[in-house]
Amino acid sequence: MNRSSKTRSPIASLLALRSVSPRLAVLPLVALSAGCFTVQSGESVASLIRTTRYQEALDLAASRAERAPKDREAQEDLNRAEAVWLVDRGRDQVFAGEHQSALASFQAAAERLPENRAIRDWVRKANGELAAEYRALAYDNEGAGDLDLASANYSKALSYVPDDAIAKQGLERVGAVAEHRAQEAGEYHRRGIRKQRQRLFWEALHNFQTSGKFDPDNPDNQERLAEVEAQLAEERWRLGADLEGQGLFRAALLEYQSAERYGSRREEVSEDIARMRNEIEVLELLAEAERRSLASDFDSAFDLLARAGEQTELLGDVVEGARNEIQVGNIERRYDLGRELEDDFRYPEAIVAYTELLEVSGGFYLDAISRRDTLRDHVIDAERLYQAARETTNAEERLGYLRQIRLIWPTYKDVGRELARLE
Repeated sequence: MNRSSKTRSPIASLLALRSVSPRLAVLPLVALSAGCFTVQSGESVASLIRTTRYQEALDLAASRAERAPKDREAQEDLNRAEAVWLVDRGRDQVFAGEHQSALASFQAAAERLPENRAIRDWVRKANGELAAEYRALAYDNEGAGDLDLASANYSKALSYVPDDAIAKQGLERVGAVAEHRAQEAGEYHRRGIRKQRQRLFWEALHNFQTSGKFDPDNPDNQERLAEVEAQLAEERWRLGADLEGQGLFRAALLEYQSAERYGSRREEVSEDIARMRNEIEVLELLAEAERRSLASDFDSAFDLLARAGEQTELLGDVVEGARNEIQVGNIERRYDLGRELEDDFRYPEAIVAYTELLEVSGGFYLDAISRRDTLRDHVIDAERLYQAARETTNAEERLGYLRQIRLIWPTYKDVGRELARLE
């Protein structure tokens, strides 16, 4: 077929003219073919069609129909040439995937040759392709949960092939699902109302949300959902305030956050959340201070308590109480250290430990003063007796001095070796 010839023939104009008068359609074809008519003398429309020279066949048929408008055979050749030209055009459109345009071409051809079975087959094929396209769209819509669009596309498929069993089944299935959704949406909506009246807001929220999944465009359900979210937000806020009053800041934070998430109208909810986070940080400082104190790192523990005291808004008394407890622990640990050093006969170090203990305890703690003073006396006596032992030339006197030292400070210098030698 001569493709360039086909493009020169405005079939749309032809069809428009035939809708007014079939014979008027011949005129533009004759005009367009003037000067480029290549049909050899003696060739017929039928021979041109057989050799797939469809544009030339159409041009020849149009020319003859114009010259003999009352010639029945000429008019039949024109109908046949137009039909063949349209079918050829429709086939190209089918292969290009332009099924809607192809159907229009085949239907126009069928109007010219209504009894031609081949043309009817092409019309049926184009309808089938379009039906398949819309079935595929409907199936995708159904999978995505868009039942309205799925129903519209199944119906569109049936408009092309009314007895399409797959489209019919799809349309019935979508209708059944839509009906089920409507029933489920209504049931969950009614349950939500009952739970809301019972002030069971969590359950009411769940039911309204589920109803919305089945029927997302229901304005009554949307209004109820917004209402119960506001009620739930207020309930969560009040519970948060109660937990905060009990000092349960982590639990209170969760409730304040829930109130904010459900759209609390209270302006202070963001401040409540910030306050809880701050106090939770203070609690963490207190916990770390306790761990440091258990490791006898009291200076670091007191630094953490100072930070906590500056940061807190609600736990001032708790911080002060923790400071007192750690101070008691600090004092007890220092006293225990002094006793350990004393029992190990490390008197100078024990004296220092007791002295530091008295400095942090306000000058008094149990028997720390008397123990420190006794150890000081022991140190002075041991030094005095040791000096006397070194200065005396009498062996008995020397032995007596050393024995006195052993009674008060057994590990003093070399007293143990000297007694072992002399005794």
